Amino acid sequence: MDGPGKYDGEAGRALESAGAIGVCLLVLGGAKGSGFSAQGTLEATRAMPAMLRIIANQIDRDLAGGGGVAGGGVLIIDLDALKKPGCDP
Repeated sequence: MDGPGKYDGEAGRALESAGAIGVCLLVLGGAKGSGFSAQGTLEATRAMPAMLRIIANQIDRDLAGGGGVAGGGVLIIDLDALKKPGCDP
């Protein structure tokens, strides 16, 4: 862990507001510049790299299809499935 980040406050509020076990906030060109904050339980934090790969792959597919990525998507991930050996999102 690198310590406090410039968007930790916003990520903490999102975590609490959503009643979530984890949140990853990515900000591009924000008021404080670009950055990110990842917060949550150890289990949620360990799942984030695989989840981010899934999201990145979906954005790549959307852009390759000639369209943009509008809004957010629904991402349902079984955290237990991500722990299995050989799991490749």
